[in-house]
Amino acid sequence: MARTEAKLGEGSRLTDYISLGVVQAALPLSQVRPTLSASGRESRQQRLLPAHVVVYYVSALGLFMQVSCR
Repeated sequence: MARTEAKLGEGSRLTDYISLGVVQAALPLSQVRPTLSASGRESRQQRLLPAHVVVYYVSALGLFMQVSCR
């Protein structure tokens, strides 16, 4: 079966349709925090971009790598 490339409408951005909340629904914080802790990568200080948010961001980049992240 042939696949067709999905495209957004002219002037649309992916962020108009999806947010990191969608990724969080598939990868709950209750799974992310113990994994960060076990690997020694949890945030030790309060930062603008905590470690768990970086996990969601990188996951989204991997899921939507065909879309520009500009």
